Amino acid sequence: MKLLVAGSGLIGGQRIQALTKLPAVSEITVFDPKVSEGTKFSPKATAVNEQAAFAKKYDAAVVATPHDTAVELLPRIFPLAPNVLVEKPLGRTSAETENLIAA
Repeated sequence: MKLLVAGSGLIGGQRIQALTKLPAVSEITVFDPKVSEGTKFSPKATAVNEQAAFAKKYDAAVVATPHDTAVELLPRIFPLAPNVLVEKPLGRTSAETENLIAA
């Protein structure tokens, strides 16, 4: 499995470490603008820049970013991964949530 993890803070970092241990996971692409491109989180997980993160398809994605960032990222991630785990409330308002569900 090839995975995208957006956000590498406390929760994102925990997800990266847990996913790294799964034999079925072959590659974890980490996108976090606060982390330098090429940073290795594990043998399977490497940070990439925004262009590289959004240039390919994934089997699944984990979004572990602040609320405002998650709302901006999700519409870009949905077309890239058929399965997306959002670590925050889906939206800050019911209108945001409805728009993301529609996406």
